[in-house]
Amino acid sequence: MPDTIGRLSLEPVPRADQLQLEIDALTELSEALQSGTAIEHVLPSVADKAASLVGAEDALISLLDDDGILRLALPHCEEDQEPATFDVGGHAYLVARNPRPIVVNDIATGPISDCDRDILRSHGITGFIAVPMVSRDRLIGVLHICQRADGRPYTETDADIVAAFAGQAAIAIDNAHLYAESREFAERLSALLEAATEMSSSVELDEILRRVCERARGLCHADTAAIVRLDASGTRLTTTEVAGYSPDRELRVRAMGPILLTDDAFCREALENGRVVHALDYQRDPRTIARNYKAVDDLRSATAVPLIFRDSRIGLLIVGWRGRPRQLHEQERELLETLTRLAAVAYENARLIGANSTRAQEFKTLFDLSVQAASEVDPQAVIRATTEAAKALLAADRASLRLYDARQDLLVPRHMSGYAPLIQASHLNRKPGHGTVGRAFVERRAIIRSEYDDDIDPRERPEQVGLKSNLSVPLMSRGRAIGVLNVGSMRARQFDTKDAELLQLFANQAALLIDNAQLLSDASAHAERLEALGRVAAMLNGSLELEQVLDAIVGAVGQLTLATFSVCFLVDEVKGDLYYAAGRGARRELWKNLRLRVGQGLVGHAAATGQPLRIPDIRADPRAVRTDLDESEGLRAVIYTPVTVRGRIIGVLGTGRSSPDSFSDADLQVMTALADHAATAITNARLYDRAESDLKHLNSLREVVESVSAELDLRPLLDKVVRHAVQLMGADGGTVSLIHPHTGEARLNSLYGLPSDLLDTIVPPDTGLVGQVLATRAPVSVDRYFDLPRPHEHPSLATVRAGVAVPIWWQDALIGVFALFTRDPERRFVQTDIDTLATFAKHAAIAITNARLYEESQRLAIAEERNRMAREIHDTLAQGLIGIILQLELAELDSGLSDSVRQRIGRSIQLARENLAEARRTMLDLRAAALEGRSLTQALERLVFDVGRELGVKAEFRGPPADERFSARIETAVYRIAQEAIANVRKHAGASRLDVELAPRDNHLNLTIQDDGRGFDPTNGRRETVSSGFGLRSMNERASLVGGRLTVASRPGGGTRVDLLVPMEGQVVVVP
Repeated sequence: MPDTIGRLSLEPVPRADQLQLEIDALTELSEALQSGTAIEHVLPSVADKAASLVGAEDALISLLDDDGILRLALPHCEEDQEPATFDVGGHAYLVARNPRPIVVNDIATGPISDCDRDILRSHGITGFIAVPMVSRDRLIGVLHICQRADGRPYTETDADIVAAFAGQAAIAIDNAHLYAESREFAERLSALLEAATEMSSSVELDEILRRVCERARGLCHADTAAIVRLDASGTRLTTTEVAGYSPDRELRVRAMGPILLTDDAFCREALENGRVVHALDYQRDPRTIARNYKAVDDLRSATAVPLIFRDSRIGLLIVGWRGRPRQLHEQERELLETLTRLAAVAYENARLIGANSTRAQEFKTLFDLSVQAASEVDPQAVIRATTEAAKALLAADRASLRLYDARQDLLVPRHMSGYAPLIQASHLNRKPGHGTVGRAFVERRAIIRSEYDDDIDPRERPEQVGLKSNLSVPLMSRGRAIGVLNVGSMRARQFDTKDAELLQLFANQAALLIDNAQLLSDASAHAERLEALGRVAAMLNGSLELEQVLDAIVGAVGQLTLATFSVCFLVDEVKGDLYYAAGRGARRELWKNLRLRVGQGLVGHAAATGQPLRIPDIRADPRAVRTDLDESEGLRAVIYTPVTVRGRIIGVLGTGRSSPDSFSDADLQVMTALADHAATAITNARLYDRAESDLKHLNSLREVVESVSAELDLRPLLDKVVRHAVQLMGADGGTVSLIHPHTGEARLNSLYGLPSDLLDTIVPPDTGLVGQVLATRAPVSVDRYFDLPRPHEHPSLATVRAGVAVPIWWQDALIGVFALFTRDPERRFVQTDIDTLATFAKHAAIAITNARLYEESQRLAIAEERNRMAREIHDTLAQGLIGIILQLELAELDSGLSDSVRQRIGRSIQLARENLAEARRTMLDLRAAALEGRSLTQALERLVFDVGRELGVKAEFRGPPADERFSARIETAVYRIAQEAIANVRKHAGASRLDVELAPRDNHLNLTIQDDGRGFDPTNGRRETVSSGFGLRSMNERASLVGGRLTVASRPGGGTRVDLLVPMEGQVVVVP
């Protein structure tokens, strides 16, 4: 009993009726088998009869393939689809392993795998009976009786009936398979015999190999076939013939070779062992080259069969299958081996004797033709002689010779003989493939036409009026068709195949003569062009001025292409677009401002692709731009050729004529050669210009170095450097900013081309060009100044366009920034400008350092001189005064002195003591002795206390804690300035109160000295001390040495206030 799954019907079915149905089905099946044993007929019959046994609509049949996989055989799938396979281990395989029927009335709930359920549902099946089909004790497949949504449930009885029928159906299917295999083998043997006949009757190598490929595909039902031949060295394989590939893939397959035999183990094994080698999975087989070539990535299985003749290896026949893996049957192996043995013999025979018989006829025909063509070497003369000879050869009434024009894709008449005057050459233009002439060209064989209408309209087809018979043969030269030779008869004479063979033989030799004459003419023209190119090259190389070179180039273009228009565009190295550089025959006012993006228009397209363009008619080309200009020049046909240097496009050469399609391949070659010469000449001219510019820069730089080397004052030195850089680099202005070594603040220290109110302003670290350099510590260049993240907002900068700035380095420390700008909207700063400015910056760094060292040495020299003078005063004047005082005091003790003498001695002692005090104050001023062992706060406090006691005025001092110290330079400078200011108070102020304050604020040190004395009017001059010679000017100089700023405020009767602001760490360094 069968396994029953799902819903079973309990209604009894009459046994007699079922038996009768079974008998009828078997009878009809037997009749179907007798009428046709093809498997495609048997399977539908089996399915229909099996379904009718149980009242079903249809059935599915799955057959077991060579790999033991159950594949759906009915209904048939599309040719490009893989047949569905049932799930291994699913219900179908259960039936196969345990040959018993299975009944499933609901596939949604039955124990069926998802894969099988999807297959059944795709055919609209809701239930089924699955029955094994066994023939000769061998399982061949499974029969499914399908249940639709509206069908009745199947029963065990149904399964028994179908199972009984399936046994007979299996035998029928098996017999059909055996019959098909026998018939196929017979057909293959017949095909093999036909192949042997074909190959033995042919002496053309390509034809033999082509037929081998086609026959090989048929013998083993392969998708592709190819012949690969060994080269003379026996180490490389080259694809010679292919079959079964699309045109695109065929090109790629042919382009695969040559392939080293050592790289292809698959082919090497077949050749070395002289036997068939099969790759079941061609893509994954490590012996194959599939992983290296996309051209064969669609092959699933492949077989290599060696082509060997008397132990001489010729090559390989390789057949391939797409889709699923394909086993090679022994029968197919034997057939392929036999085919390749026959092919090897035919190939060798054809190679040895194939061309010998025709060679003798060719020599005779060539001799006959040579008599007619005589000593003609001009192509047109040969064409004329050939046409006349063909007309005479067949006693024709007229003859014409057409050559193929690839640009027009037309067969164009080059000579006509015997035609009526009203027939023009344009009437004989033919498209390849049209008419007898076009067909002869495309099909490469003779075409005879002997049927023409008697009522032809002469206005439509004048060339056919009165024509009775027409014969056209292709002109073949070196394996290619170059044209067609045609003869016509206006009488009852009809051309036949013998005439065609004779004319074809004649045409073959004529084609060679025409081709050779054309080659000779082209070679002569080429030699003339080469000579002209040589003259042009010499002319171009004779000048190094770019403008002269460009003018010579466009002149040579017009001369060598006989054109009325020539032009040269160059690539802008900064903007990257194309600009008009030179031209002949063009109205300059229309072209001079023309700029094109790369890729824009015909010129831009040539620059973008790097390939020359030959345009028959620019008015019909959608890529053309500025057509109004082109038409104003009368241009129709143009050639644009890129000018390339080491793979880089530097420009485009163009030439134009007013006639459409008037440029030839030779003109294109001339333009290409001219572009090469132009590239060399333009490069040389640019190198010369660059060398001249570099020399100019070097000379200017030398002058700058010499100039700044003679300047030791920092501010004038920086002004010189900025001015020279601006002039040399063609800028409109520039700045040098120096950076404070401790605070890091950048101050505009020198300007050129900018208002002076910007001088000494502090630059934030992210503002403007200088700020960007400070932030990045690298050069900065912009084409638009206001594209910077934070440009300076100053009215003088509103018109600035491009700018460049570089850092100034000294011993790995950033000490400043050098910046230039331009107001010219066309000016751009490129890398060479950056390099030049960086060179200026290096020299500026040296000059700045030297100037600082000079200032420091001057300061030290002054300090040393003051110390020396202080020592001199101490050792001479002060000691002398002390001695005088002592002597006078001793003399004063003498009791014998009169009162008047004693008064004079007292007066002298007082004067000596006053001069000694002045000498001591002078020594303190020179040596700043107050700072020795004291802080600035302590020294100033002592100074204020002493002056208050000396003058008897109220003197107060306020300052930081006594232990707070500053740099020695700051303390010395501040103390000296305080001494000068207090000396002025002592000598000139007449003050009753003195206030001194020292206060550190925001990284600066602020000193304030204020008195309530008589004051002065600053507009009437400066008040200076009398005794020391150091006044306001001296105080200002001291302040500037430490990067400070001194201000004095005073008015008559209102006292005086002195303010000093000094950076706490010392002198400020400024860079642009």
